[in-house]
Amino acid sequence: MPEGRGLVLVLAGEGAGRALGGMLLRALGQGMNVLICLPDRPAGTYGYLAAAGLAGRLAVKVFQGASLAVAAGARDRYDVVMVPEVELVLAAGAGPALQALLQTRPKGQHVVLTCRGDPAGLMPDADMVTRFERKK
Repeated sequence: MPEGRGLVLVLAGEGAGRALGGMLLRALGQGMNVLICLPDRPAGTYGYLAAAGLAGRLAVKVFQGASLAVAAGARDRYDVVMVPEVELVLAAGAGPALQALLQTRPKGQHVVLTCRGDPAGLMPDADMVTRFERKK
């Protein structure tokens, strides 16, 4: 990892979202500012939305289609940017915006991506990949 550069972490498989929640709590506990960019999904809601603003250092933004760049627009003031369910981001055509997010992030900013499936397409940008699998 280049000096001062934040990490790109990919969490893949069942349980990645729960691990992301743990990372969120740890980051807030360390005094970090966190931005969560959520793809607008057709069914259900996100628990993250209920927690938005509770800690004062947490921002949650929902984006549609390729507007990830808009959702992450003010990302310079965040230490950690989290993008759950990145496969929905890619399916919505926001692949170029995701690449821009990864390549133009400020020094020291960490990016955490989660996906349910195979993270092979994210591997070139990742500093670390963790795969979760159900055993029972």
